[in-house]
Amino acid sequence: MQPPLSSDLLKVLQRQGNLEFLSNQASLSDGDGGSVSVVRRATGHLIFYGSHGRRILATDPDGNPLHECEWSSDPNGRVRLARAR
Repeated sequence: MQPPLSSDLLKVLQRQGNLEFLSNQASLSDGDGGSVSVVRRATGHLIFYGSHGRRILATDPDGNPLHECEWSSDPNGRVRLARAR
């Protein structure tokens, strides 16, 4: 399990419009984003990953969304991109 996200990173995930897909919103159901990990690039861009290890959200340095990805498991248990925005 990942350590809880800092309050500034959690605010980015909770910002209205950043996570639209319900499966990604469910990653925050524990309240501290514990199933989400994040990488902050040297440019300040943030990349958030779900418990499956796949990217769910990328933001600019100000926390505005660049893209969001939703993932699902196929019948063979492989994680596949379901949709993106």
